[in-house]
Amino acid sequence: MKILYLIGDGFRPEEYFHSRDVIETSGIKVETAGVRKGAIPAREIPGQPQGKVADLSFDDVNLDNYSGVVVPGGSPGWLNLLKNDKVIQLIKEADGKKMMVASICSSGAVIAKAGVLKGKKATIWPGQDDDIRKGGGIAVDADESFLEKTVVVKDKNIITANGPWASGAFGEAIVNYLKTSR
Repeated sequence: MKILYLIGDGFRPEEYFHSRDVIETSGIKVETAGVRKGAIPAREIPGQPQGKVADLSFDDVNLDNYSGVVVPGGSPGWLNLLKNDKVIQLIKEADGKKMMVASICSSGAVIAKAGVLKGKKATIWPGQDDDIRKGGGIAVDADESFLEKTVVVKDKNIITANGPWASGAFGEAIVNYLKTSR
């Protein structure tokens, strides 16, 4: 079993590395795609990795090789993904194939733009609940009062989490979904 992370330049390192560690520890393989194959810079956060080498570019992705896609947030990473038509198309395609689609933090806006949240419950960075609603989703525990409180929401094939503090629980939810949905 293998999943694909879609990362934007300026992604939040905790959301990528912490959730990925949980997933890989469970025996699920992870590959990473970026706007280009090679170095993708992370958002600069003291004590955190400064980037990741992407295994492939968005243009080289063949979703038939994966069980799901994961979209970490962090600013400006999620904004870069939001503007990338290929990323939006990949998320739509994954959902159309009934694959798992997961997002954490502000990247919930990316999957909302892809149209995969229509009628589904989802969470996002606290205070961005309008982004979920604009995409036709039902915002859950997404107002400012949930800052630093771990929220993970699963609705059918969609898994969302609200911020970097939820990275471990987000990874566990992905593992649980992939190991029980087969």
